Amino acid sequence: MARSFVAVTAAHQHAFVARVRTGALAFIALAGVEMLARGARAEELPLSIEQLRDLPLEELLSIEVTTASLRPQALQEVPATIYVVTEDDFRAYGYRDLKDILRNLPGMEYVDPGSHLFGGQRGFSGYWDLTKLLINGREANALSSNAPFIVNQFSLSGVKQVEIVQGPASVLYGSEAFSGVINIITKDSGNSPEESSLTGLIGGGDKSSQDTNGAFHSVAKRGPLGLVLDGYIDGGRGPNDTDFLKTAEYAEVNRDIRTYLLDHGNPYRNDYRNARFNAELAYSPLSRVQIKAGALYLRTENGGGIEVPNLSYTNDDVIDEQTHFYLSGEYKFATVPVQSTLSYQHMGVRPPGSRPSEPPVGLEFVRKSGAWTPRPCQRVS
Repeated sequence: MARSFVAVTAAHQHAFVARVRTGALAFIALAGVEMLARGARAEELPLSIEQLRDLPLEELLSIEVTTASLRPQALQEVPATIYVVTEDDFRAYGYRDLKDILRNLPGMEYVDPGSHLFGGQRGFSGYWDLTKLLINGREANALSSNAPFIVNQFSLSGVKQVEIVQGPASVLYGSEAFSGVINIITKDSGNSPEESSLTGLIGGGDKSSQDTNGAFHSVAKRGPLGLVLDGYIDGGRGPNDTDFLKTAEYAEVNRDIRTYLLDHGNPYRNDYRNARFNAELAYSPLSRVQIKAGALYLRTENGGGIEVPNLSYTNDDVIDEQTHFYLSGEYKFATVPVQSTLSYQHMGVRPPGSRPSEPPVGLEFVRKSGAWTPRPCQRVS
């Protein structure tokens, strides 16, 4: 069965939005200076922007999507707003990870405080805990809080496309999908040709920030067998916000203490380390049958950022870790456009934990003449 989708690109306030409401009223809203979009039936990809502009409205609305209903469905029948950002868009706009995509999509609340991404869909702000995050249709939210804890671990290396459903989807995905669904679809032996890639990056940026990362991806096919190996690892340092932390604009409370600690052996630190590894084996004994088994590992460790006023920002790291094992079988019926899938997923989670900030040893603060002044003291254990 050929897979079809709609691709919607949004970058620097340019967006093509396709919305369809129940009741057969369909319209296409154009936002930005010009229409930037790619999409058509899978067998016709890729289309140029000029070719897309020449498509009649009826053909645009007949393009099939799958995320909103868990089955191929014509766009004009889907009661949802859907964006699909493809690997062509990753290259065209320099997207490196999921954060870059969310930053450029309309309808997103987006704040990057230097730690876990803050924001959400459709006006609901938080740590994206009202959005269901999926990887190939399998849940990736933390079980303890339902937050996906988005940092840099969702690299686009080895990703074919990202589908975003705007609006409630709880009927299909559970109560966690109150604001929408994000589905990261990776390359595998069924949707991509044989390929291998190895990439790396070393760089720096604003306020002494540094970044080093590496990624590998490989798709291999041998008869009915398909194998995918994929990995990403990074390490770096976020922007140094020391000067801002010393200002009253950030926080007036404990400003003197905070300034003293920053200047005397407790510098602001926002190091991060992220990793993702995936291995999948697929077996297709018949054209309509496929069996998959795989494992996925996700880990993120990053500084606490500046969203919560602290006394010390030296050791405030937050760690989140997930391990997934899955097995699935799929059968496509020959006479009807229906496929049946049976899957099992085991998710092992290390709940998000912190390495708490440590106050300086041997100091206590007393207030003199309206200012906090440190003085030596004996540590109490």
